[in-house]
Amino acid sequence: MKGSGSLLGLTEGGGSNFGGVAFKLANKNGAWTESVLYSFCSKTDCADGIQPTGEPILDSSGDLFGATTGGGVNGDHGTVFELTP
Repeated sequence: MKGSGSLLGLTEGGGSNFGGVAFKLANKNGAWTESVLYSFCSKTDCADGIQPTGEPILDSSGDLFGATTGGGVNGDHGTVFELTP
């Protein structure tokens, strides 16, 4: 997040469902804290996607956009997602 001292990222694995996560690392007074913004494959048959990939995009409202390589409601073809703070 520009100017806030935070870093946003994605992992292809891990998380509560082993489907990857969107995360935030925040620097406050020199100490880093991690928070999971979303754990993928949380819905039946991974309808919300699995294995997020690439660099997330942050818009001016603070919404985070990205893509997954698998899962989705139309088979295992991936998804485009939006996470709202």
